[in-house]
This record gives sequence, C-alpha cells and structure tokens, in this order.
Amino acid sequence: MVYFKVLIMALKKLPKINISKDNGSMMGFTLIELLTAIAVFFIGILGAFSLSLSNLNTGKDNYNRVVAADLAREGMEIVRNIRDSNWLAREANVDSDPSDPDIDLYEWDSGLNFSYSAVDYSGSSIAEIVEGNFNDAIDNPLSKLYLKGGFYTRDSADSQDTVFRRAINLRAICLDTSTAVENVLTDLSCPGLEKIGLQVTSRVQYTYGAKTNHIDAVENIYNWRQ
Repeated sequence: MVYFKVLIMALKKLPKINISKDNGSMMGFTLIELLTAIAVFFIGILGAFSLSLSNLNTGKDNYNRVVAADLAREGMEIVRNIRDSNWLAREANVDSDPSDPDIDLYEWDSGLNFSYSAVDYSGSSIAEIVEGNFNDAIDNPLSKLYLKGGFYTRDSADSQDTVFRRAINLRAICLDTSTAVENVLTDLSCPGLEKIGLQVTSRVQYTYGAKTNHIDAVENIYNWRQ
C-alpha cells in the first residue's frame, strides 16, 4: 500500500502539459519523474516478494524441524517400547526361540543388538544397518521414511515420499561393580563388566532445497527391573 501511495503522489505532482512549441523541457522533466516513480514502485514490489519468499522458506524449515524433532523422539520411544515388551514377555515366560526345545526367556535387550538400525512405529523390532557410522546409516535405503495414513513409516507401498530419514545408534552402558562406575562403550558388549543399559541416539535427517539438516535425540535407558 505504501508504494501505491508513493506512485499516486508522484503522479499528482506532474505538471499539466500544454501542447506548445516551448514545452520541450517540461515534457522531459515530467518523464523523469514518472520513470522514477515506476522504479520505486517496482523496487518495493520486488522487496515485498523477496520478504514473502523468505518467510515461506523459514516457515517450511521450521515445520520440518518440528517434525524431525518428533520423529527423533518417536525413535527413542520405539527402543524403550521394545525393552518394555521384553520385560512383559519374560514375566509371562514367553519362549523367545520356539524352534529350541528348551525355553529361552527374553532378555531385557532382546532385539536391541545392532549398533546402527532403522526403526518403525508399527514394528516390534528394528532393522539392522550394517554400516558403522551415522552418515552411512542415514544414507542407507532402510532409513528412508514415507508418509502413509498420517504416519511415518519405512513401508514405501502406497505411501507418499518425504524428506525425512531416521537411524538409531545403540551403545552399551556398562557397570564396573568393583568401583560402581558407569561407562558408555562404542559397541553393545561389556567385556568383564555388567551391562545395565543402553545409550540411544535417534537421528533424523531432512532436506529442504539445497540444505540438509539433522536433529539428534539422546537418552540413556536402563534395565532397572533386573
């Protein structure tokens, strides 16, 4: 609106042009004013457009960041749910290996035996990613998330493509019983120590335009019902 007012005011200031032989200088002065007003108008329009585009990009980036944070927390909850399900199965004396004639009870960390994994809200287990670092794990096709029925899933069938990828890293929390000191190791074994928990890092990566960002959620979960 401000630029429209500037243009209208500039046009009102234009002197009346009388058709005569000696009005050449007046005609030139009026043309300069008109071109200046038009230039100011278009500069204003360009500025407003640039600001709107910037706000749109910022809004979309903020939306992606919020979704990524929620997906990272969901990854953490999936790991916690697997631990809790193992507890319930153990209390119910469920056999973890029906093919074995002996009863093998669930351990608290059954199924949580991969350093890098892909998880899905609809599953009770995690899919192994064999690569040994987060960059390779995120790039793995298993980490790709799709939108299906309002939920983010790794199932690409009849699903909508998204910009999100998620991978989980698990590290063992080991207790030195002689000193009561906890140590977080780089793998899932505790040689000579007691395994009391897992450090879970849930990473979600998203891409918007030429920018790629990621969000990490980190939490320690313990076998406190041992």
